[in-house]
Amino acid sequence: MIEKFIKWYSNINQAKALGSYAPHKPLTIMYALVNAINGKRWIRYTEDRKSLEKIIAENTKFSSRPNCLQPLWRLTNDSKKIPLWEAIPKTPKLNKSGDISSGEAVAIKFKAGFSEEFYSWITEDISRAQYLISELLKDNFPESLHSGILEMLGVFDLIANPSPLDLQKTKVSQIKRDPKFPPKVLALYDNKCAFCGLKISFINNEHLSMEAAHIKWKKYGGECSPENGMALCPTHHYTFDRGIWTIKDDYQIKLSENIILDKSNDVFFEPYINKDITRHLLDSSFAPALENLTWHNSYILK
Repeated sequence: MIEKFIKWYSNINQAKALGSYAPHKPLTIMYALVNAINGKRWIRYTEDRKSLEKIIAENTKFSSRPNCLQPLWRLTNDSKKIPLWEAIPKTPKLNKSGDISSGEAVAIKFKAGFSEEFYSWITEDISRAQYLISELLKDNFPESLHSGILEMLGVFDLIANPSPLDLQKTKVSQIKRDPKFPPKVLALYDNKCAFCGLKISFINNEHLSMEAAHIKWKKYGGECSPENGMALCPTHHYTFDRGIWTIKDDYQIKLSENIILDKSNDVFFEPYINKDITRHLLDSSFAPALENLTWHNSYILK
């Protein structure tokens, strides 16, 4: 069954394969897996809409309000060859875009979820669902965002659970880390946060390491190269991945126009707006590549 899931999932995640950031379907699948853990097979539009759309909105751009009907229905279309996802009713009235309207979904009490066969397999051992959630997280989001997404999904002990025996040799996520990436990036920035310049050392001169952040996420084709990395403190790493700030083509820091700062107490962001992100870089030939900055601006900045 796991091999069938991987083949199905690989076919539906086409935007990711092209380097685009559109995790609506993976988030919907994770939401359904959490439902399965809680003994619920169906995502019911009238009951689950607000919570599912909030999760999608928190992890995508603010350009428009997310419509969870799109992934809920389109996962059904994606399941014609490998029937792991179903919708009730099976033949609703569709609009010109091939989707279901909100009014129609309410009228027909639309619901969608895993096929009976896959749901039964998942609920035989809920650690299977927990394992798949962790794999989907690794395949779509940087580690800095995992705990926040799990909290939004209502899962708090996922990472501590070992993968079940029938899945230990199978990986949904094929993303592999390059162990040389962090030390290269941190050394280039002299172990200083590229955003705020923070550098901390113990009395014995041992550095408290910053975090090596990918500008274009590795999950979406970003390379483990210095031109795709920055040394950041935990605060500025997390907020960079959340789209709170980005870097302009001239390497200056830019805050999202969709956030509100309490400027009377802010010491983390306002003082650094328009600062050059390369001011702590020891070798300017390794400045972030413009194509990576463009990707972050296009897909991650809120």
